[in-house]
Amino acid sequence: MSLIGLSRSTRQVLGLPDYVPVPRVEVASQAWFLAGLGQAGQAGSLELDLHDDAAVDFVVGIVEAVEDFVVRAIDAARWPADLDLRAEAEAVGWVDDFLADGSAAPPGFASSGEVPSEVVLFILARQLGRALSEALRSATGL
Repeated sequence: MSLIGLSRSTRQVLGLPDYVPVPRVEVASQAWFLAGLGQAGQAGSLELDLHDDAAVDFVVGIVEAVEDFVVRAIDAARWPADLDLRAEAEAVGWVDDFLADGSAAPPGFASSGEVPSEVVLFILARQLGRALSEALRSATGL
C-alpha cells in the first residue's frame, strides 16, 4: 500500500485524517467523490477502479499538481483572480505528463468511440482540478 502526504487544507477538503500519510487509493477515491464523478445512479458517470494503478496514479497526480499550485497561491501576498482556471491548467498539464510517460487511458476511462480516450482524460482533469481548487479556496475563506 502506497502512502502519500498532503497539506492540511487538502486533507481537510478531501475528508482525510490530519498529519498522517494516507493511502493513495483513499486520496483518489475522495477526490473523485469531491468532483462529483461516478456517483451511484448518475447517468453517464464513470467508475474509478481503485484496483487500477494507472487510474489511481492519474487522479492522485492531479490532486498533487493542483495542491502544489494552490498552496503556493495561499502563501502568496495575493490570490490570482483566475485561481480556478489556473488550477485547471495545472491539472491538464499533469495529463500531458501522464501521457508523455507512456501511460494510456485507464480502461475505466475508455471512450465510447465518439470521443478519444485522451480527451476524456483532459475533461476529467479539468473537473477534478476545478473541484479541488474551489474547495481549497472555500476552506481558506477566499
